[in-house]
Amino acid sequence: MRKRRNRGPILDPAPRQPLLTWADLDLEEIERMLMNGLTNRTIARRLGVPYARFKELLSDGSDEAAAIAEANASLVNEVEAALFQRATGWVKEETVELLDKDGDPILSPDGEPMLQKKTTQLPPDVAAAQFFLKNRAPERWRDKVEHDVNAKVETSLSEVDKGDLARRIAFVMNSVQYTDADFEEVDDPKQLSN
Repeated sequence: MRKRRNRGPILDPAPRQPLLTWADLDLEEIERMLMNGLTNRTIARRLGVPYARFKELLSDGSDEAAAIAEANASLVNEVEAALFQRATGWVKEETVELLDKDGDPILSPDGEPMLQKKTTQLPPDVAAAQFFLKNRAPERWRDKVEHDVNAKVETSLSEVDKGDLARRIAFVMNSVQYTDADFEEVDDPKQLSN
């Protein structure tokens, strides 16, 4: 007869905490963290909220969830635009004040600061272009090329030249030199497996 182990007293389960709602969170703080590039998981950790609950809140269809999704979308659009600009290159013209070696503006005879047009050019970046194209048109720009290798090879021993096969076997047998020391007498065939 088996004895039952004493498992101790039955404890009441821990009281459940009320579910977290948007009213418990600071929406402006969340948007500020998003604008600083933090991920949803990091934001949840910094707020002290379980990530699973934070994901539920983000997908509940509320105005708060929509505002966060909109802020996230604007960040993605901003980065996409910067990536596109980097991939295609750009030319920027600006007007700057001429400064002397002390950093003071150089004045014209009429007392106005002298201005000069300055052109800055950034050539296209091949790596940015590749990244952009691989993500925007993956079917045309992916690195992986698929090859169809469904070739069917059927051969049988009857099709192999038996003379060639015999020559190959003889070559292998003749290339290995055996001596009597390589062979032992065995009384019981079960000893061979050891």
